[in-house]
Amino acid sequence: MDKAGLDIFIDTYLIIDALANRKPFAAYALLLLNLAAESKITVYTSSNSITNIHYVLRKAAGENQTRVLIDGLCDLIEIIPVTKSILQRAVKSGFADFEDAVQNLAAESISSIEIIVTRNVKDYKNSQLNIFTPAQFLKIYA
Repeated sequence: MDKAGLDIFIDTYLIIDALANRKPFAAYALLLLNLAAESKITVYTSSNSITNIHYVLRKAAGENQTRVLIDGLCDLIEIIPVTKSILQRAVKSGFADFEDAVQNLAAESISSIEIIVTRNVKDYKNSQLNIFTPAQFLKIYA
């Protein structure tokens, strides 16, 4: 697959890993975001991820710094709205974890997304998309 125009969905924890510099996960997460910054890939996440990211980061970085980080993040990645339809379908999905179901269905709502990158591959076993860890994705596509 050609990297140019590659659209991927990354889950909440990868973004938190990058923004909070959580070791040992930050390195791969930052590489993914750097690919987006270099316009080599387009990175998507869901709107509910942004609120979850804020909730986690504000405890470590403080409110003002977290808002700066979120603002920069919104300039870097594409945000998929979580709709009523996505939530209702998530409730009825075969996913054990509701949040993972919402993430997966948000990713599936964008036809150009074929890949979800997550540290928790097993949580997406019911996905119709290709699921990779950051290391797997970077080995294949970077």
